[in-house]
Amino acid sequence: MIADTLGLNRSSCHGILKTLVAGGLLEFEGREKTYALGPVLVALGARAWDTSDYIRVARPLLEGWVSKTRFTIFLARLLPDNEFIVVDRVESTHNIKVTVSIGQRFPLIAAALGKAHLACLPEEQARAMLEAVELLPFTSHSITAIDAYMAELRHTRDRGWSESDREYYRGATAVAAPVLSPSGEVALLVCSVAADTDMTKKTVDSYGSAIKRLAEELAVRLFASASRRNIPAI
Repeated sequence: MIADTLGLNRSSCHGILKTLVAGGLLEFEGREKTYALGPVLVALGARAWDTSDYIRVARPLLEGWVSKTRFTIFLARLLPDNEFIVVDRVESTHNIKVTVSIGQRFPLIAAALGKAHLACLPEEQARAMLEAVELLPFTSHSITAIDAYMAELRHTRDRGWSESDREYYRGATAVAAPVLSPSGEVALLVCSVAADTDMTKKTVDSYGSAIKRLAEELAVRLFASASRRNIPAI
């Protein structure tokens, strides 16, 4: 019995299982009285397989970035709850470095990530999304006024990449750029983060332009590869 294996009260376990079945996470086979993965988890598994395939295509570019810059670089996606999740990363080779973890989540307003994504949306939509959240002061450099954030989005849109100047982590600078699907939607975000003593005010523009080029090359490789293998786009 599932309840006995998990050490749960049978009535409580039955209620949990019914909830999972109702949500499509499990399926119940009445004749055999067994449970199997439901359509939601099957779909998520298929999506995860597609994403991992894209990650294999992207990894050489990420490794090349770290080889040249020694800065951590990662890929992120926006989830339906408007949080970003890290789906892959290659860490810095510096002894002292800024790190992120696969599966780590960031809020919508996480500086470079948020700017890179929101800048690709119509201004009215971007403003509405910002108004629905609190612009938290993660550091003393964080942008906490919507008008100022919107101005930063316009600047990001014009140059094609975003910057975090110690706005999310104290002492850290980041640059990010969107990886656009053939329809122009943000499929992924690529972001690189480093100590502000390594990615300085004098060099951040060159790194920003470089991450934009990397994102553009990544889009070409991802979607050309997906097309050849008939894999659904992210």
